[in-house]
Formats: sequence, structure tokens, C-alpha cells
Amino acid sequence: MNLEVGFANEAQRSVFYARERNQCFSGGFNNGKSFIGCFKLLVLLTTFPRYRVAICRQVGADLKKTTRQTFFKICPKELISSDNQQDGVTILINGSMIFWLHLDNVDESTLRGLEINSVLVDQAEEIEEKVFDILQARVGRWDDAQIPEKLLEENPDWPKNEKTGKYIAPSYFLLLCNPDTQFHFIYRKFHPDSLDRNPGYFFAEGEWDAGLGSVEGYQDALLHDDEWKEKYIRGKWGISNAQIH
Repeated sequence: MNLEVGFANEAQRSVFYARERNQCFSGGFNNGKSFIGCFKLLVLLTTFPRYRVAICRQVGADLKKTTRQTFFKICPKELISSDNQQDGVTILINGSMIFWLHLDNVDESTLRGLEINSVLVDQAEEIEEKVFDILQARVGRWDDAQIPEKLLEENPDWPKNEKTGKYIAPSYFLLLCNPDTQFHFIYRKFHPDSLDRNPGYFFAEGEWDAGLGSVEGYQDALLHDDEWKEKYIRGKWGISNAQIH
């Protein structure tokens, strides 16, 4: 089965092809963040059998109503072997697994015990920095994902774990977020204007894409005040005038 995608905007394209371990796609509403994040994970899950990912959001109800629905809208039904919503685990026919995690009341020991390749956090501006740190430490911990023979033939220098000798599957920590202030940990760690930014972190920023969603919705959004439009249409980080005064 071939998974085909067309990019709605350049920001989506840059995120899909980004290869840095830590990635952030920030911006206004309706710029395709959730779609491209879920599609990138689906490509990894289907390319590498026994691959494992965690898809997270702060509130469980939001995870179920938004991110989860986006993923299953993209993923063909015939790729699903089982989907246990109570346990929050989806298994694909090639043995790859998705753990659905809401972070508002999750036990930290549960996060520390995750054995996964990649993590996606939707609306990442809602989570605490300590949760970010724990999840970041779990990326790449699962070492039983399989590298297809074709890829090994095409890439004879494919990296191996020096201790176990196993081939290493690509692993990513992908944050999807709307803007907040310059004091937020995402701004500090990822934003190009931050003095504390890690130079090895990937950051993409996109405005509201008028081609996504309804024309009426976009026109209604333009009726908001300048502060709202700067944040949720243009996708700009910073302290609002209301916060200053």
C-alpha cells in the first residue's frame, strides 16, 4: 500500500522532511499541524515494522475528539489490527504500536517506563516542562523496530547500536503548538529568536492557511482584535498588550 500526501503549505513540507531529533511545528489555527504530525508518524509506523510511538495531549477528551480522529481519518482501516480505546493502545498489522496518552493525570512513573521510538505532543503549549523532559528521555528507547532489507541495501552504512548491534530506527520528538509568551519553555528551547535556543532543534512556524477549513471561518477570524489575530492567525509568539498592561 502506498501512502500519498499533498502538502497544503511549505511549513507542512518542512516538518515532514525534518530529520532533527527534536522538532516543533508552531503557528496559528488551521495550518495543518495535526494532519502533518499524524501523517509523519503513520509513515514511520508503516515503514518500520514493530515501531512504537506515543501520541499525547494534555486533556484526554481533547485527545479523543481531535488528534485521535485526525489520525484515523488518515490511516486506512485495513492497516489496523486492533484498537483498544480503554487501554489506549492501537496495533497495526505489521506489529507497530501507538500509545494514546493524556497527560493531565498520567503517573510520572508510567511516562518513565515508556519504551518507544517517537513521541508526538499535540497542543504542546499546554503541558509542563517537566513532562517534556521525561518524554524527551524516552524517545528512541525502543530498540526492536525492524529496518526493511531494502533500506539496508540502499543504505549500507545504516547506524547500529554499538552495544547491541541492532539497527537503529529513526526517532523524533515532535511538538505541535499554538504560540504563547517568550517565557514558555517551548519558546526558550526552540524559537529562533530565543537566546537559549538549542541550535540542534528544528522549528517551523506557519500562519492560518486560508485554504484549509471554511472561507467563512477565516473571514470570522479576521474580525477579532489585533492581539488575537497576531497569535492565532499569524502565529507569532510574544507578550500581548493585555499582559503588558
